[in-house]
Amino acid sequence: MSTIRIRREAFRAPLDNGLFLNGEIKAIEGQKDLPVVVVAHGFRGFKEWGFWPHVTDVLAEQGFYTVVFDFSRIDAAATKQPEAVIAQARTLSRELEDLETILTLVREQRLPQSDSADPTRIGLLGHSRGGASSIITAAERADIGAVAAWNPPSDLTPPAGASAEPYIAADIEQNANRFDIPYKLAYLKRPALIVQGSADGERILLGHEALRLAAPGHTFVQVQGGDHTFGVQHPFAGQTPFLDEAISVTTGFLRHHLQPIEAVREEAL
Repeated sequence: MSTIRIRREAFRAPLDNGLFLNGEIKAIEGQKDLPVVVVAHGFRGFKEWGFWPHVTDVLAEQGFYTVVFDFSRIDAAATKQPEAVIAQARTLSRELEDLETILTLVREQRLPQSDSADPTRIGLLGHSRGGASSIITAAERADIGAVAAWNPPSDLTPPAGASAEPYIAADIEQNANRFDIPYKLAYLKRPALIVQGSADGERILLGHEALRLAAPGHTFVQVQGGDHTFGVQHPFAGQTPFLDEAISVTTGFLRHHLQPIEAVREEAL
């Protein structure tokens, strides 16, 4: 029998707007030069939502220095900031700034257990809007080795007739070119994986086809029967076949492109 020891350590990173990014590092204890995977939760999610603790445990066990964090909108709501601060923190532009901050901390080795990480090998994994942010970030940076997105939208514009928060709507309108997900994916020079549940909402499924048409050179996998969260709710009640498939294809993709060393297993006494 063998075991892998995963060391977990929290961090709290201050931002220029007075908010914080609260996160956690998970990595195999005693290992060096592990490739990095930064995990971005969805718009209505958070780092402890549903499947994320399980997914990030698997990533760490697979030999990745795993970074999971809450976007600053979570801190804004938790600390009861003024409504304008919370609204601004919920924009995609702020989300992208948060992700850039995490990547800067990775590159400068200012996160916990930094001696375990190889900051020259970085991958991104995002779900829903976090998947869109991961695609945009990967397209705008030269230091991202691979990106995986689970059920990402292709169009961030609110549907006709839907209510939209003014700050979010204005941010999308002002950054229409930057937030063009099919365009960003089409011109992304690094390998990308899009994992899509076949039972997701109609708008996301239509967007998935738009992404396939725009960027046929990337990898697209459809999880038959999987919905937007692969059958998982919060609190987490256990794995589903849909989640298992999404994890399996994603870890295989990231291992291929980031090439983690094989985990050293300790023999249990």
